[in-house]
Amino acid sequence: MNCKLRRLDLLRNGQKSDCELHVSQPDKLKEGKRCPCIFRCHQVMLISASAEFERLIRDPEFQKNKRVISVDDASPTAYEALLLYIYTYEVCNAVTIDMCGDLMLLAERYEMLDFIDCYIDKLAHQEWPMEVVLQVFHLASEHHHPALMDLVAKPRRCSWTTRSSS
Repeated sequence: MNCKLRRLDLLRNGQKSDCELHVSQPDKLKEGKRCPCIFRCHQVMLISASAEFERLIRDPEFQKNKRVISVDDASPTAYEALLLYIYTYEVCNAVTIDMCGDLMLLAERYEMLDFIDCYIDKLAHQEWPMEVVLQVFHLASEHHHPALMDLVAKPRRCSWTTRSSS
């Protein structure tokens, strides 16, 4: 098994993990209460990827909280994409344009601009619904991200289907 697959296996199975990342998400069954999605991680991987993760892990609260980092600033799906990138150096899961806002936020928070560049490269090869182009343009402008702005400006094949309002 190559080293990328070994690291992916460590994340997926939580083998030899020494910390947890709890990502809160709305639990509709409990009327607004939040239920965490738990990722079993490895401190060395998180620290090697981000100075912000290092700060969180070095904080005395981390040990008091039994080596748990609790967050609620982005979706569990976005955090999973971030962790997969940390462990494999690739955007592995099915990326969607809907994730763009959360992923931009995480890339900035954890100072991992290479992560968003890899994500943008994946987006460049997807068909975009027409109504999403303006949304992505707004995000690119809001986050001052020239590569995303360039991606929006490129002529592309657009899907003319509209999203359902459900």
